[in-house]
Amino acid sequence: MSFETLVQLEAYLPEISQCESKLGKTLSYALSTQGSLSRARLAYSVASELDLSERHRVSLAAAIEFFHIASLLFDDLPCMDDADTRRGDVCVHRIHGESSTILAALALINRAYFLMYRAFAAADPIAAEEANNLADECLGLAGIINGQALDLNFGQTDQSAEVVRLVAVQKTGALFRLCLLLPAILGRASRYEKMHLARLAELWGLAYQSADDLKDVLLSEGNAGKTVRQDEEKGRPNLALKLGVREATAELDRTMRAASCSVLALSSSYPRKWLGVSLFQKEFLAKVEPLLSSEAVA
Repeated sequence: MSFETLVQLEAYLPEISQCESKLGKTLSYALSTQGSLSRARLAYSVASELDLSERHRVSLAAAIEFFHIASLLFDDLPCMDDADTRRGDVCVHRIHGESSTILAALALINRAYFLMYRAFAAADPIAAEEANNLADECLGLAGIINGQALDLNFGQTDQSAEVVRLVAVQKTGALFRLCLLLPAILGRASRYEKMHLARLAELWGLAYQSADDLKDVLLSEGNAGKTVRQDEEKGRPNLALKLGVREATAELDRTMRAASCSVLALSSSYPRKWLGVSLFQKEFLAKVEPLLSSEAVA
């Protein structure tokens, strides 16, 4: 099975055709509104750089994409962000209901763990344990779950910029850590390489969330591809609201520059070139460039 099959995500959830009708339709819709698969592509490229088998490359990539989609399904629910649109489409729960959406998210998480541990099983015990610990940290109370809790209860914190950044690292940065470090651990990357990959995951997490915060403030729903003006209305963490658009844009620029430095340091490591990581940074820069322009902050 090759990476190209990832665009057919249902292939990694074969039971979908046999499950309860409404749940099956919910899952099919959720998978049909997939985005660019950027995280899956990133994980696959790192796994390829480290010569993991094709089966384990696509297993890790599909698992991370399933975790990502599930997090969006939960994030959009009325009890969370109460969103109407995502990626330019109507949110899953608005069409198929909240209960089916929750079950669909749980099904994706269950399958993601199965695919992830299939890759772990082929590794030596020490690497498998390190990968398992990383997954627990990123997906549990030290990662995405706690980040979402801080997001929902931001008003009960000191509402500082530091808390905003912590939410970004735990919610968004955690998935980037999985993309970069899981294949690095299983592929026996050096300590030096893992250090730079971990730093890059943190920077990309901060930058992605900063860009998202700016979009929420600056763009229309049509241009953003999802429901906007949610953060101010619901009192959620948003760096642009906390620092002002101009300073948040400057911080995004600094973060992207630091990420470029990390990519350069990583790419200079012999014998690997990390072309997939470099390409991701290049594409990410192109996406945020409009937000960094003078017109965006005028």
